[in-house]
Amino acid sequence: MKTIELDLEKDQKLESLSSLIKNNNIKLGQEQFNLRLFISHSLGDTIYASFLLLLTKYLSKLIEESKNNKKEDLVYFDKVSESIYLFYFKNFDTDKLENKIEKDFKLKIELGKKNPLNDVFGIWKDEDITLGQIREKAWQRNN
Repeated sequence: MKTIELDLEKDQKLESLSSLIKNNNIKLGQEQFNLRLFISHSLGDTIYASFLLLLTKYLSKLIEESKNNKKEDLVYFDKVSESIYLFYFKNFDTDKLENKIEKDFKLKIELGKKNPLNDVFGIWKDEDITLGQIREKAWQRNN
C-alpha cells in the first residue's frame, strides 16, 4: 500500500497533499493508501476534527476534478462529503469521524508526533558524523 507523509507544520497547505497524491499515482477514492500526518505538538479534538472536515472537503474536490465532469460522480462525492459533516455534527466523536473518512475515501490516517531533533540533525543526515563531532564543530565556531 502506498504511503504519503505530510508534515502539517512544514507543508501547511493541503495543496501539497494534491501534488503528493499525483506524484505517487494514487487513484483517489479507488485505491487505498496511508496518509501519515506529522506535527510537533498535540492537537486538541476540536482542531483535529476541523482538520479532518477540511480534508474531507478537499479530497471530495480532488475526486470531482479527476472524474472529468461525470455528473453522477460529482453528485456522489458531494453527498459523501455532506454525509461526513452531518455524521460528525451528530456525534462529535473524532475517532468515529476519522474511521468514516478512512472508509469512504479508502485511506488510512495515522497521526504522529515529529521528533524536534530531526530538524536539528537534518543538516547532517547525509554525513557520517557523530554527536560528539557535531558538538566539536559547534565549539570551533564559537572560538
